[in-house]
Amino acid sequence: MRRKIGKPLRDKRGFTLIESVLGVLLFALVMTVVAA
Repeated sequence: MRRKIGKPLRDKRGFTLIESVLGVLLFALVMTVVAA
């Protein structure tokens, strides 16, 4: 079970950069919509 839990943790760490970039893009889109 620990091995199965260890793999998703590594995947999450690997996608942290992608998630952060997507978060920034979504935030920018929300700000543009609110400004408009």
